[in-house]
Amino acid sequence: TLKLASNDPTAKPLIQANYLQDPQDAAVLLEGIQLALSLMNSTSLSKYNISLMYPSIAACAQFPFPSIDYWNCAIRQETGPENHQAGSCKMGPANDPMAVVDPQLRVRGVRGLRVADTSIMPK
Repeated sequence: TLKLASNDPTAKPLIQANYLQDPQDAAVLLEGIQLALSLMNSTSLSKYNISLMYPSIAACAQFPFPSIDYWNCAIRQETGPENHQAGSCKMGPANDPMAVVDPQLRVRGVRGLRVADTSIMPK
């Protein structure tokens, strides 16, 4: 979810990304870690003398590294946005329940706010 922190246009919005809300999300990340470790330990890459460097994660200290319990803990502690938060704001008439802005770029339901970037670019 995305919410306005205040009516101050310079205030950063409140973003709740809901990372790892679905248990499958963490399972997929764990599979990716296991695949990366498998590749790192493969015969093909052994000639490059690859070693795993990892930061100490205090919240995961009770789990032996690199156990599955450790990785599950690390996933919960370290997963976050690794991209630029962006989205789209559909433009449409007042009777379109999916429209975020009207043709004058006014945000529906928020007085005095307009969107003036490429997130409202028409087709």
